[in-house]
Amino acid sequence: MLSKDMTIDDFYSGIHPDVKRIQNCCLLEEQIRDIQFPKNPYAQKLMVSLCAPLVTKYRMDRRFVDTSLKRFWQEAHDGIFTHEKEYRILYDLLADDKSRRTLISMLQYRLTEDMKTYHKEGDFSFKQYFDKKIVSLNDHEVFINCGGYRGDITEMFINSVSDFSRTYFYEPDPKNYAIAVDYFSSWQKDVLDKIVFRNCCIGKEEGTACFNASEAEDSHISATGSTTIQMVSLDKDIVEPVSFIKMDIEGFERDALEGAKNHITSEHPKLAICVYHKPDDLWDIPKLIREYDEDYALYLRQYSPYPWWPCETVLYAV
Repeated sequence: MLSKDMTIDDFYSGIHPDVKRIQNCCLLEEQIRDIQFPKNPYAQKLMVSLCAPLVTKYRMDRRFVDTSLKRFWQEAHDGIFTHEKEYRILYDLLADDKSRRTLISMLQYRLTEDMKTYHKEGDFSFKQYFDKKIVSLNDHEVFINCGGYRGDITEMFINSVSDFSRTYFYEPDPKNYAIAVDYFSSWQKDVLDKIVFRNCCIGKEEGTACFNASEAEDSHISATGSTTIQMVSLDKDIVEPVSFIKMDIEGFERDALEGAKNHITSEHPKLAICVYHKPDDLWDIPKLIREYDEDYALYLRQYSPYPWWPCETVLYAV
């Protein structure tokens, strides 16, 4: 049971020394055996890709096969032990109790595969990426939206301020990009003129990348992708100072941060970075950010709305 007062020392001291791997599939099956198949088309597609061929039309048979989700759990579980030092460092770096409780709940989930612990510190007091207790916005922001999808976060930003200097919208999926451009085309010209649309992906350097254009939120760079797209770095693509960078780019956040090093070190922008796509992102991305600028305060928040999927973990650096 997760205690509000549990520390990182309590967490590690509570693990039996003989524990190497936990085969807890039965617990997982019991939790989600009776979950109804989601009505949302994107959620359906995601579940099929993760759990195929065991997904039926209305319900999942959760015999545990070698899915990408299982591999994530195994790597995340092993990382509790192989990266204990890094998790302890992260715990000490986090700026508030809420962040530390969020980290502990995520480690408990990775240890037990009990999704109830993962969601225990879920926070829906504010909109994702815009926690008003952490992120303070002004009317001169230059907001960078990496992983723009169909424009929802860009719209959320614009609605959160009275005015802004500019916002950059990066979305590599051609269909999602076109939908976003079409949606914003009807907006007032004085607002539209301050949105820079870029149909490309973000990386550590300029070039091209193979891309899996799924036309959903999980479109991503992949060695087996059928589409070749332009890749840019934020340092090369944006010449003006930036004030706020948000990233949700399916596991390429670290590469993108490396490509934004000059902006981060010279301008100290606010950062809202997803750290759930790869198991090591949870400790590795905070470490990278603090290497760039030791003055950043780090906050961890959990926004996942899905009881069956560990996602939407955001690291704020301000």
